Order: sequence, then C-alpha cells, then structure tokens
Amino acid sequence: MDTTTSLKMSTLATQSLFSAVEEEDMAAIRAHLDKFKEVDGRSESGQTALMLAAEQGSLEIVQELIRRGANINLDDVDCWTALISAAREGHVEVVTELLANNANLEHRDMGGWSALMWAAYKGRTEVARLLLEKELIPTSLGSTASTPLFGRQDEVTRRSSASCSSTEAKSTVPTSMAPHP
Repeated sequence: MDTTTSLKMSTLATQSLFSAVEEEDMAAIRAHLDKFKEVDGRSESGQTALMLAAEQGSLEIVQELIRRGANINLDDVDCWTALISAAREGHVEVVTELLANNANLEHRDMGGWSALMWAAYKGRTEVARLLLEKELIPTSLGSTASTPLFGRQDEVTRRSSASCSSTEAKSTVPTSMAPHP
C-alpha cells in the first residue's frame, strides 16, 4: 500500500469516528477504536474526537476516549482544547472529567483566552466556579488584555509569541484587583 492510499484510509477512519461521536453511537465508537486503535486522529481543522465529544457534552464518550488513551491536552488549529470547548459550552460533568485527568488549566486559545475566561464570558457560572476551585488563578490575562472577570487591564505584559502551545502568558494585575487569599 502506498502512502497516498494509507492517508486516504486514515482520513476515512477518522471521519468514521467523528460521525459516530456526532451521533453519540457508543457501540460504533467502541467497534471503531477496537479495529483502528487511533484515538487521536484529527479533522482538517485539527480537532480530535475528544474535542468534539467535549464540545457536545457527551460525558460517556469523553470517558471512553480518555480510557482508550486520548491526549486531553491536544489543541486544534485555533488552539482550542477539549477543556476550552467544554467550558465554553457549560458542560460541567465533562469539565470535571477532564480536570480529573489533568487537563491543562492554563492553556490559551489563539486569542489568548483560557477555559475560565470562556466560561465566565459565556455566563457558565458553574463551570467558572469549578475551574476557580481547581486553584486556577485568574490573574494571567490573554493577549487581548481583556477578560470577562476583570475587564480592561492597563498593566498587562503581552505574550511575546502568537503560538498557542505556550502557556506562559505573563501579566500583572493591579493590587486592588488581585484575588483575596
């Protein structure tokens, strides 16, 4: 089998898995993963089945994909992770599962927004509260220097790189706005 044929088969297999996730067909997902083993196959936009399941709020599928070895900290072309997607959509149980499996709380999308920032912006208070309970310190601001928790900040050191794989965004928050211990 040549490389082109192999890539086409891999793409078809990934599409098949995505279809099963979209339809929330657990039997098809399990059968697919038993046959192909590739749990982190990506769509053209870099999305994985786990990201899609997290966005949909499909807890059982998220758990199965994690059990099968899905990398929960992969990001797509827009630097979105499963955690950011689940937080933005307000899926508390999925966020809880991802956090229990060491999802990166500090990861930022290409706009510099974290899961907490998206949850707060979209009014997902239960998810925001959960993320805050996990000791996420809401003082690291994205490159836009604006957050749904604090509003516009003047004392922000912007990220030096546009790369989303770096979680080392640095910032300062005026003392009057710093969280209380």
